[in-house]
Amino acid sequence: MTASRSSPSARLRPALGLGWALLLAAGPAFCAETPAPEAAATPVRSFHIGNSLTDTLDGWLEPLAREAGLPLEFHRFTIPGAPTDWLWAHPGTGFGDSDYRAAFRHLAPISHLVVQPFAGHNRSVAEEAAAIGRFYQLCRQTSPGVRLWLYQQWPARDFHEPWSRGVYPLGRPWELRVSELDLEPDETLERRPDGWRQLRRLSPADDWAAAARHHGRYFDLLRRELAARFPEARVGIIPAGP
Repeated sequence: MTASRSSPSARLRPALGLGWALLLAAGPAFCAETPAPEAAATPVRSFHIGNSLTDTLDGWLEPLAREAGLPLEFHRFTIPGAPTDWLWAHPGTGFGDSDYRAAFRHLAPISHLVVQPFAGHNRSVAEEAAAIGRFYQLCRQTSPGVRLWLYQQWPARDFHEPWSRGVYPLGRPWELRVSELDLEPDETLERRPDGWRQLRRLSPADDWAAAARHHGRYFDLLRRELAARFPEARVGIIPAGP
């Protein structure tokens, strides 16, 4: 039997996307806290918060990690189509460990908290950072060493949602910790009539590669804002794959 038929990782990588495959192949990037064999009583636990995209990892990430020699305990709280602030406001609904307050206590220590922002609701960087921050601070009460990750979604096929078009609402100036931005050559900083700051690319995406880059820019802006608020979180990005 060929490796492509017998190897779970060979079958799972296309489903999970390039970002997860790279992280698990690298090992230390995602499972830096993997215990030594003699300390295996404390497994590496990841808790994932998001919508149906995060649901696609259920049942797939653990065997991929196991084949790479990285013991991983996967947990999730998801509501299809929900943004992060909605998830926070609706515990006990959806799928997985939906009573996240109890789960954070019972599963401690949690090694990695993975949150998936959703372009469909176009939350500002300040709004998304505040919502993610609530989950992170709650988890950190019982898992002080937890690392925070942002799971990047794929662009929509028509490239019409704001992040693919290169439109990134930042929020009101007093809501942001990062006040100075290094603008890229094709970007302009705007002030909307409602007082929000907004970053706009001059060239909307017209193909997958450009849309993925535009999405990546939003996640980089969000990572910087979260890092300014929670420097101990070691915020990382799990990039979207093909």
